[in-house]
Amino acid sequence: MILKNKQIEKYLEESRITLFRLKSDIDVKTKALEYGYTEERIDEGIALYDSVKTTYSLLISQRGEQARISVTITEKFKEVTSRYSSLTEILKTTFAGDSELIKELGLTGGCERVRALFFIQAGNLFGSIVTKPHVLEKIAHLQITAESLQPSIDELVELQSLNERYVFIKGECQKLLLDRNEQLKKLKTYMSVLKKILTRLYKNENLQTLERLGIFVRNGKKQKKEEEPTTPPEPEPQPEPEQPEPEQPEPEPEGSRLIA
Repeated sequence: MILKNKQIEKYLEESRITLFRLKSDIDVKTKALEYGYTEERIDEGIALYDSVKTTYSLLISQRGEQARISVTITEKFKEVTSRYSSLTEILKTTFAGDSELIKELGLTGGCERVRALFFIQAGNLFGSIVTKPHVLEKIAHLQITAESLQPSIDELVELQSLNERYVFIKGECQKLLLDRNEQLKKLKTYMSVLKKILTRLYKNENLQTLERLGIFVRNGKKQKKEEEPTTPPEPEPQPEPEQPEPEQPEPEPEGSRLIA
């Protein structure tokens, strides 16, 4: 799983709050002591947090430098390869009838696009020109001299050095990433147990108390679940059904009684 920087920063901040309260709050420390959280065990968690924080900060810094160098290399590489390609086209045209010299100067192929291969290719060409007087004589009329090529050679050396720095930082970032993930895994194991204990200790408190301990509950669902009674609620009283009124006897009509 790829962790985003914001997720890591949020987790580190919550862990910092929890560890700070555990270290400085007498009530919290006293209750946690019953679960074995002595000063040494608390300091162990703080040390885990510090190691993750330090490695994470260094990784962010190195990645930033890597990105800046990458942009610089990309821009300079385009400029250098463009000038190199122009020079090779001039040389190919000038020595079109001399296949041996074309081969000697390494002009049989195109410009390498892989940086490491290009540095070798360009270095060989510049070295061959400035160290071969007969080549310089043939291109003297083009105003190409060892002195005029020196800025291009210096630029190539500078770009090669910058690329080596980029490769080194890239490797360092990979190591730091592995270290960060391993340290973060240990911190999560420690904090998972600690937060379960603190949640148990303060389960009857309100959400603000849990947040003060660095335990954040989304929408209060967890807290609500813990506070719900285990016995079912009593049913609401139902209204009694209406009883039908007793029928009244119909009155006898007057004069219907017999006279004894």
